[in-house]
Amino acid sequence: MGETFEVRLEGTPTSGYTWELDPHGLPDVAEFAAADMIPSGNLVAGGPAVQIFRFRAVREGEGRIRFRYRRHWEAVAACETEVGIAVNEPPRASDSPPPN
Repeated sequence: MGETFEVRLEGTPTSGYTWELDPHGLPDVAEFAAADMIPSGNLVAGGPAVQIFRFRAVREGEGRIRFRYRRHWEAVAACETEVGIAVNEPPRASDSPPPN
């Protein structure tokens, strides 16, 4: 809890398709922090890229983050995917085993 984590999704942004966070696809155990795109090799027409979504774990629990792959001008997504997450509270100092 309190840490950040990434979800990396491959796509072809030069074709107009990009991954986006589903507006109703973020569980209450995490909050969106940032997004970046990194070209895989040379950025050419039809070339692949990796989109990186960063999140912050805000409370203990489990959930699924949903993403849609679509062109921004089209209402229907070409595909969707989900990523399961589990957020655990870090152990307190009193929960640690005694040193040897």
